Amino acid sequence: FSSINISENTPTQLDTSLLFDDLDNDPLSYSLTLQDTSGQESASINFAEGYTIFSLPFQITAQDLIDEVANAGGSCEQIYDYDGPTQAYVVYYSGDPETGAFTLTPGKGYVASCTASASVTLTGTSPSFVNIPLSSYEMVGVMPSMPAGSPISDYVYGCGSNLEIFTVDNLGDLVLISPNEDITESAGYVINCGPSGKWRGGAL
Repeated sequence: FSSINISENTPTQLDTSLLFDDLDNDPLSYSLTLQDTSGQESASINFAEGYTIFSLPFQITAQDLIDEVANAGGSCEQIYDYDGPTQAYVVYYSGDPETGAFTLTPGKGYVASCTASASVTLTGTSPSFVNIPLSSYEMVGVMPSMPAGSPISDYVYGCGSNLEIFTVDNLGDLVLISPNEDITESAGYVINCGPSGKWRGGAL
């Protein structure tokens, strides 16, 4: 993660200069709608050495996820969230009882910082619908209602020609991709959109 001012709309990397670990700043200042549950879902994620952007279709604490990676032979020390409205990163540290207890949210994207790779498969209860308002840059995640092979743009609403979609490589660089690129399981994406955009998937 290198320094870049995301508020200038010229991102090439995620920004450690915006990191904060004071949870009083409310990392979930955006609104999120989760409706119903569709039962048990499994998710498989390959955590690479370096940075991995990912998502989960169910809730888990940051520390529990870090522990699952360790049980699979890997090592991840931090998990990053980005709060679009405040344009700031929230970092969850392994072993920190305050930040590590934070619950990762279905439909959101996160970035893990790892020093050893591992593949994990997790199971949990998934909501049947997510509706996440987008404001400038937001990290979003894939849900079971977004089948692999469908275009990412199918689940972005209200952005028009302003839409930009990025993934993150293992060096922490943002990589611009086509909105028509196919969804992949457990992927996360960084979306740049206007204030009226939505990341939405599932059946009401």
